[in-house]
Amino acid sequence: HNTWTCAKALHEQYGWRGFTLGILPRTARVLLASGLLFATYELCHALIDDLELEELRRVQRHRQYRRKVSSLPRTNVIDEVV
Repeated sequence: HNTWTCAKALHEQYGWRGFTLGILPRTARVLLASGLLFATYELCHALIDDLELEELRRVQRHRQYRRKVSSLPRTNVIDEVV
């Protein structure tokens, strides 16, 4: 059978309403799936942002520590011992 034959049989059996049968459950399923996908994406995005922010803070603390250490006066410990 071709598309036209199937459409004609569907119309004869159910009328115009037959072309929309099942649209509500399918739409509900798609809405639910899309909502879950969107929520999951947003949650993962927020978690990644938090991880990146923590890594940035760690790097910044390390740089500040290096600046403090490099600003200390350098002494030659070996020369003082001898």
